[in-house]
Amino acid sequence: PLFLKSRGRTTINGQVNDYATVFVDGVRYGDLSSMRGIVTNQVQMIRYLGGPDAVTKYGMQYGSGAIEVFTR
Repeated sequence: PLFLKSRGRTTINGQVNDYATVFVDGVRYGDLSSMRGIVTNQVQMIRYLGGPDAVTKYGMQYGSGAIEVFTR
């Protein structure tokens, strides 16, 4: 989805992750396509963190945002 894509971010070396990173129970899980591997009946809650909130919680490399998935 385009609303998950960051806008206007660039770096000197050009290596920018345009989309949010997925975290499952606080552990980095992968990119958006990795969400297909999550068992849906185990999902308790999904939360989107925008760039500034994701940087505060997970670090500078997650400026494109983060999707937090909490399981049962």
